[in-house]
Amino acid sequence: KLDTVQIDEDYMSTAKYAFIRVRFGSSRSAILTLVQEQNEVLEWISADDVRIFTFDGKIIKTLGLPNDIEILNYKNHSIKNRPESKSSFIINFYEPILMEQIITSDYIKKGLKKIKSPVEGREKISVRIYEEKIYIESINWNRKNKYYVNKDNKIEKTTQYIHPFSAPVTIEFIKKYSGG
Repeated sequence: KLDTVQIDEDYMSTAKYAFIRVRFGSSRSAILTLVQEQNEVLEWISADDVRIFTFDGKIIKTLGLPNDIEILNYKNHSIKNRPESKSSFIINFYEPILMEQIITSDYIKKGLKKIKSPVEGREKISVRIYEEKIYIESINWNRKNKYYVNKDNKIEKTTQYIHPFSAPVTIEFIKKYSGG
């Protein structure tokens, strides 16, 4: 399936800042550029001012979407440092408003795989897959998120369900942020 945003070596050489490619469900993808890093939270912005905040690959806040969210105690999340663990988060949903819901989260290692590089012409990337089972008892909502981590312990890709009324969000971390 042809995407709207083709990433090749020329694109990579002209990209000044870290960026991600984001897709909501089966929609066309969009490029979001890193705006800032603060306390390990990365803030990404699209051309139409949608903002996604990530912590260790997990979407912890959105602004500008039809159904925005915010996770309050996101520091509990750590795919790379505490795999195969349980934790819980407090999440606020906006549109419709549902505040201070508890999400339980269970991480499981799912094995190794090679995934297609988001950059045209590059070799496949070896990753370890982690699955995060999330559940909100108060609304009886459960989903499975996936995180793809490379040999250097960097997140390559994620697929996350962030809101009961939204399609899953797939993020490819193409030009990675190298720390600040």
